Amino acid sequence: MVNTRIYLCDDSLEGIFSAIYIAWSSKYGHSNIKIKEKNEYSKYSNIELFAEYHVADTDPVLAEKVATSIKKKISNEAYQIICRVALSDFTDKSDLIYRFLIYGFSIGKDVLEHLSNPVVNQMFRINKNVSYEAHHFLGFVRFSEKENGLLTSVIHPKNNVLSIIMPHFADRMPQERFLIYDERFFNTLQLRKERTINCKGIISRYDFEMI
Repeated sequence: MVNTRIYLCDDSLEGIFSAIYIAWSSKYGHSNIKIKEKNEYSKYSNIELFAEYHVADTDPVLAEKVATSIKKKISNEAYQIICRVALSDFTDKSDLIYRFLIYGFSIGKDVLEHLSNPVVNQMFRINKNVSYEAHHFLGFVRFSEKENGLLTSVIHPKNNVLSIIMPHFADRMPQERFLIYDERFFNTLQLRKERTINCKGIISRYDFEMI
């Protein structure tokens, strides 16, 4: 019997993509592999008996290779869906994305039409949930002005939607200095100045600083 091999990755798009690249390259067999996000409880809870645990370090080069393959062999739409699922609070999102890519790379762009497939269906449902919450915060975020003129806001989202909503506020307040703090995920993004950049993931066109 072949033991299940579990790759533990960082809870980020680059972390998940890095683990997928490493898992795929191992040739250990997709059915024998799982991918899970690392967290403070990884070593002490939900341990699977007889499973081999491997830490998959985040590697931007490997992650970029996976991202490029998704856009080329499946579609840009599939890539955007994966980005939003990676920002979700779904517990097994890393492995779900892995299963989606196994299927997607085998049939190409038509994978998005296979809603009867449980993996594809789950991806669509999570994507819809993240998109809905991001849209909700576009009208919900309120700013308060500090003495130095900086506009600040604190949000408590269920999913990690901060990187999705920031471009909206940058467009809406291009001359303002502002930051949004995500109290649940402990992320802060501050708009420094507008400029054209090529960012990985969803943020584009602006220079955002993670504080």
